[in-house]
Amino acid sequence: MPYNAVYARQSADKKDSISIESQIDFCKYELKGEEYKTYIDRGYSGKNTERPSFQLLMEDIRRHEIKRVFVYKLDRISRSILDFTNMMNEFQSYGVEFISSTEKFDTSTPMGRAMLNICVVFAQLERETIQKRLVDSVHARMLKGFRLGGKVPLGFKTSLAKIHGVTTSMFTPDADTIPVIKKIFELYEKPGMSYKKVIDQIGGDNAPVTRNGLVFLLINPIYVQADLNVYRFFQARGVNIISPPEEFTGEHGCYLYKSKESTHSAHLFKGMSLAIAPSAGIIPSSRWIACRNKILANPLYQSGRSIKSWLVGKIYCGKCGARMKIVKKRTYCSSKNNQKGCQGLNHGVLIEEVEAEAYKVLKEKLTPFLNVSDAAPVISPEVNKLKIELGKVEQEIDTLVSSLTQANPTLMVYINKKVEELDKQRLAIERRIREKEAEVIPQQDRITVAHMLGQWDELSNEVKRQIASTVLDSVVFNDDEQVEYRWKI
Repeated sequence: MPYNAVYARQSADKKDSISIESQIDFCKYELKGEEYKTYIDRGYSGKNTERPSFQLLMEDIRRHEIKRVFVYKLDRISRSILDFTNMMNEFQSYGVEFISSTEKFDTSTPMGRAMLNICVVFAQLERETIQKRLVDSVHARMLKGFRLGGKVPLGFKTSLAKIHGVTTSMFTPDADTIPVIKKIFELYEKPGMSYKKVIDQIGGDNAPVTRNGLVFLLINPIYVQADLNVYRFFQARGVNIISPPEEFTGEHGCYLYKSKESTHSAHLFKGMSLAIAPSAGIIPSSRWIACRNKILANPLYQSGRSIKSWLVGKIYCGKCGARMKIVKKRTYCSSKNNQKGCQGLNHGVLIEEVEAEAYKVLKEKLTPFLNVSDAAPVISPEVNKLKIELGKVEQEIDTLVSSLTQANPTLMVYINKKVEELDKQRLAIERRIREKEAEVIPQQDRITVAHMLGQWDELSNEVKRQIASTVLDSVVFNDDEQVEYRWKI
């Protein structure tokens, strides 16, 4: 038969602390003569659940040996709201009631269950607060140009330094390997120089970097003497630049921080942030940017995916709107193949002819950008409007949160509800901003694509597909066999 359990804990024997014996006496009063088993932890803190008798209690509960748990006060069993909530969830799953003898906290009563729900709310608040502290901590370190960890780049070593009053690690040039770094950039900048050729010239099989390592070395801004040209380079690609323009003096390198949505691709910059690093720059900005642009114009790595055409997924039937399939090197309406009675294009078109025409149209569309040397991102008035709206909502949230300290209980309920509504509004605005920004193709990307069209025959289908996807939305075959090109730009 399941029995009653009494749990008692005392961190240390102090004059002003209640003894284990007194805690048990209070619980015995609530038991009203029923039998019980005691679980006692002496000299253990309530900050966590790493207590031997508490763990034994939980094991007995999981064996269905306990029906009720009595404590003198809530803080005797746990001082962590998060731990307490997890414990209560487990109590509920095993049908165990919980009673706090002095606080009249009894989960067998409606009031007790209401108190439990309040604890759950505060536990959620604790989790979110901890998460926000971590995010804020990382962001604060980014704002100050602190290193966030990771492997030390070739050409550097680490040393301790005091930055903004905080002792942290920073990169310092390694005299033994800096000449290798300079040689790598010097070689790769030359026309016709490939990754393999650079590797061969700096040591071949004994080179200090692999091919993949070489790529990520060349794109790492820690090496660049960051001036305003570097600032404009990253600004044009939508990178969040943390440091103000006046700090881009050409003396220091940069840290490029990645978010969760960032990618290691040498061709993509989504979700990245840039800050001036405390370490000295090594490579002149003109050389670093020249190498970086050369990488942007290079074919991407093959994904290993078999693609019959670089237009797969982009060709549509103008009659029924269905996506067209490629069968034996010809395009057909997928609805027709599926016997849905589409009366559109009744014969296939050679995919080679479609590709040739599409390439011609792409080239005509993007050729004007070949003569553009420096471009800024396309500015969306709608995005700017949304960002202003977002700023107002965030300011309103901050104002309400600040007023919580002086609010009475009734006002706190209202404020919390209002903050919750505003937070939903904030998330919705942020989502709309991301959607609208995704619709805007930076002009610099058009320039990059335009240059890559010049080496079209050397590119894989996968690379061609990605290039086309940057600017081309779809290719539509209408009834009269006229082809309509729909653009993202």
